[in-house]
Amino acid sequence: GKDDVNEAIITELEIRFDQEFFRELPELKEEIEEKDLVIRNFINKDGPNPKMAREVAGVLQKEKTSDGTRYSWIAYPYAGYRAKFNQLAEDLYEKNKTEFQSPEEVFTLFAKAALSGRLLPVARLIEKTYGKGKFRELGEKTVMKYERTD
Repeated sequence: GKDDVNEAIITELEIRFDQEFFRELPELKEEIEEKDLVIRNFINKDGPNPKMAREVAGVLQKEKTSDGTRYSWIAYPYAGYRAKFNQLAEDLYEKNKTEFQSPEEVFTLFAKAALSGRLLPVARLIEKTYGKGKFRELGEKTVMKYERTD
C-alpha cells in the first residue's frame, strides 16, 4: 500500500493523547489501571519491551467467559506507516542537526503541517535534505499533498 504520512502522524498523536492525557481523567482511572495491569502481565509472560507493548495495546477489550475474564487487544493502527515515518523523522534529524535538537522536533514540524494543512515548512525541509522534486514525490505516495494557501 501507499505510505501515509498523515495517518502515521495522527495515530502517533492519538497514542500520545491516550497515554498522557487520559491518565489525568478520574473517570478513566479504573480502566487505565486495569489496562496497565494486563500490559504488565503480557510483558512478563511474552517478554516484549514495555514501550512496544504500549504501542500495541491500543484498546483493551474485556470479555467475561465461563472460566473467568478473557482479554484481547485492538492494536493501534498503521504500525508500518508509523515505523517508516519514524525512520524518516530520524533521518531528517540526522541530516539537519543544526536546525533540530531531536527527531521529536521534526515530528512536531510534520504534526503542525498535518493539522493545519500548511506544508511549506515540511516541503522546504524535504527539498533541502533530499533534493528538488522530492517533496512532490513523497506527496504522490501519500495523502500529504493538499496544501492550503491561506
